Amino acid sequence: MRLIGWETVIGLELHIQFRSSKKLFSASKTVWDSSPNTNVSVLDLGYPGTLPILSPGPVELALQTALALGCTIPPRSMFDRKHYHYHDQPLGYQITQHYHPLALRGSLAIPTKPPKEIRIQQIQLEQDTAKTLGSLTNPNHSLIDFNRAGVGLMEVVTEPDLRSAEDAGAFVKTIRGVLRRIGASDADMEKGSLRVDCNVSINRIGEPPGTRVEIKNLASVQKLTLAVESEIKRHRALLESGNKVLQETRGWDEGVQGTVALRGKESLKDYRYMPDGNLPVLQIDPAYIQSLQETLPVLPLQLLAKLREEYPTVPLSDLETLLGLDPEFYSGVTYFKDLVKKRSCIDSDAKTKDNSEHKQGEGRDPKTCSNWIINELLGEMRSQGKEWPSGSDLEPSMSAGVSVEEMGKLIDLLGERKLSAPSAKTLLHHLVKSPPSPSRVSVLIQKHDLISPVLTPASIRLALSALISSHPDLAETIKSRQKPAVLMKLVGLAREAFGGKVGLDGVKEELEDLLDVKGVLERFLEEKKKRKESSGKRKRGGGADA
Repeated sequence: MRLIGWETVIGLELHIQFRSSKKLFSASKTVWDSSPNTNVSVLDLGYPGTLPILSPGPVELALQTALALGCTIPPRSMFDRKHYHYHDQPLGYQITQHYHPLALRGSLAIPTKPPKEIRIQQIQLEQDTAKTLGSLTNPNHSLIDFNRAGVGLMEVVTEPDLRSAEDAGAFVKTIRGVLRRIGASDADMEKGSLRVDCNVSINRIGEPPGTRVEIKNLASVQKLTLAVESEIKRHRALLESGNKVLQETRGWDEGVQGTVALRGKESLKDYRYMPDGNLPVLQIDPAYIQSLQETLPVLPLQLLAKLREEYPTVPLSDLETLLGLDPEFYSGVTYFKDLVKKRSCIDSDAKTKDNSEHKQGEGRDPKTCSNWIINELLGEMRSQGKEWPSGSDLEPSMSAGVSVEEMGKLIDLLGERKLSAPSAKTLLHHLVKSPPSPSRVSVLIQKHDLISPVLTPASIRLALSALISSHPDLAETIKSRQKPAVLMKLVGLAREAFGGKVGLDGVKEELEDLLDVKGVLERFLEEKKKRKESSGKRKRGGGADA
């Protein structure tokens, strides 16, 4: 959303649960779907006389995240107590790092247009709270599950560099890919391992920043973007009507599709921060940091830059989709690269070995491969209720049961006009649906009669000439009036005659050539597009500030 004359200022606080088997200061397990109150220690319940012991695993994961985000890591960091009383915090305070956090001053580039560099203010370690549940038997009672109490969190705080809901969504998606790639967190918002608080304000351009409002516990990227847009509209309406924006904490309400007030925003002094005397200073050895730096994997944006250089014909959006299929293991990228670089020896059982123009080892067109993965394979998987598997679950060169070799055969047969596009899509449907088996492509082609007849360009042209002769009225109308609709009718008759096993583009080109009306469809479609654009401009009139 763009507000003319106004500037939006957004900062994020991300609360990220570690991919760790133990809690931050106790030995309790961190299994998210355990029965309530089964992974709890006396420390998690706040029993007097218990002492916290820092687990090294979460610290290492936080340091790896800090390095991936280009942060400065001070040699010493300390833990503080953030005091407040609430039923989900039995200690009466949260152990956090307010004064001396683990890492400072990083940044993360987000793939907006143009790309933006978002500064990271700090990364700190802290405890999660217990989980409050509504009682099924008494609506006036709440139940508390302490399984989450004391689970290690990494809070990533950005500078207020984001300027729109789209920026905020892009940041969360990008950092989620980084977290999964380095193995620091599952970053699964549905399971609560990544939660976002958002600070929003607006001001007139050239004026000081407005009053900030915090939106708490946003559990999906969609809710984040909707909440930010809703809050921007609310702030603007208040300010333009002469009212003030109150500093408060709000939450997203699905029912009203907007934010609602939760409580007045507490100031820093309300929390009474003080050092935690039960935990020693955390000292970080520079040699240890160097060893972690050397083991960092290639990060998503680094790989994206390499892919853009290696495959310039593939749209950026396609490359981003391939990366996003499996941000931790990059199995989508691996599948694509294997599909591009390998060519199949077409199976003779499919009766296609004659006239083959390709040899083993030649590469396929990258744009064609990305198109078939993203638009066709993923679309077919969605329609059958299947998801792209994680790289840890993915057999080499497999996706939803369709191997690179099988996908490659499909693309090769299509390119050699031995499969029409509809037949290729039918084949893909059955590949995704059926269990793996030897020579599956050949078996499915024969079973469903998908292979196109062996038609040379000359035989196709001869058949189309006969079709024109049998429909002289249509042919004459096309020649004299150059009507695209009539030409498309003839194209439909031709495809019907070929049983849908000859590609649409090939039929159109041959018919245009035989009728001497080259380019008539292209000109028609171009004129139609121009008329549509012109009509759209007239409807928009003087523009809008949205």
